[in-house]
Amino acid sequence: KVPSRMVARATSDRHWVEECGVISESAIEFYGLDKAKPHFRISLSSIVKAAPLPEDDRPLLPGYHFLLIETFGRSTCLMVPSQDDLKSWLDAIGKQRPTRENFTQSMSVNSFTNHLLEVDEPSTEFLQRSSMWECHKRQLLNCRKFSLRFPHQTSAQTTLALAETALRKVTSLDPKGTHDSDLIAFLNCAAALKEADPHSLNERERFAFFLNIYHIMVMHSFIVLGPPDSSLKWPSYFNNVAYQCGDDIFSLAELEHNIIRAEMSYPSQFLSRFVVPKSNYRFALTKADNRINFALNCGSLSIPTNSIPIYTPAKLEEQLNSVTRAFLA
Repeated sequence: KVPSRMVARATSDRHWVEECGVISESAIEFYGLDKAKPHFRISLSSIVKAAPLPEDDRPLLPGYHFLLIETFGRSTCLMVPSQDDLKSWLDAIGKQRPTRENFTQSMSVNSFTNHLLEVDEPSTEFLQRSSMWECHKRQLLNCRKFSLRFPHQTSAQTTLALAETALRKVTSLDPKGTHDSDLIAFLNCAAALKEADPHSLNERERFAFFLNIYHIMVMHSFIVLGPPDSSLKWPSYFNNVAYQCGDDIFSLAELEHNIIRAEMSYPSQFLSRFVVPKSNYRFALTKADNRINFALNCGSLSIPTNSIPIYTPAKLEEQLNSVTRAFLA
């Protein structure tokens, strides 16, 4: 093993933990102080890139240096005290990582499926429990990158554009074999939604924004986790998969029933009172619209629409009427 090094590792957009990092022949392992077993591990074969954190992404902590280690589904940021420490980490990772030829082959076009087979624990690669909120069973899906300079003011126009860009990215992925770089670009766009500010939007803008977010979340979860394999698993699936957006988090079920549907009635089935969440959000919609029933596409085979529009405030009325007519037809 390469001698251990003390680092601070980002565990969320706000939190850092001091650890001892050790690079072995197969992985980088992080140990808590005075702990004998590692509690975080990065397989060397899964590393896509290791480089200094770009200046625009660095937290405002003068005098420190930052290393970004990227795997397919996650970016790990390390803080070190000097430029020499940063170079030492990069040199050690370069020496221990697979040869360039093997590394290039392992990250070739359409290698996403092969990469999943090499991941030690897929749930830790693509999902994260927030260290900023009490999440219960919710796990964050848009966690590939931290926003280490957040929070800052994000305009309504930028907020809408973040969702539109992410939805455009995910709907353009090739279902027969997505190029790795395309999928990574989408995962980064999904992570950027943490910087969106729903509070800056008016009612119509929030309507379009959250419809787009809903469909991004559904497709994102199906891509990296797969859809539920039985009807009994749909409730827990939709209550557990979550996004961080602005200054809050919400699951798919919370997004649908507590944000988008406003004060529409809950499902009438008896079991729904135990399944449908009762959360409150300050940016929730306030005006009910029955066309929501035709606009939301949860990925079920019973949904007749085969395309997802990118909703915009300017065309929202026309788009809602269009999906309603398509559904009823």
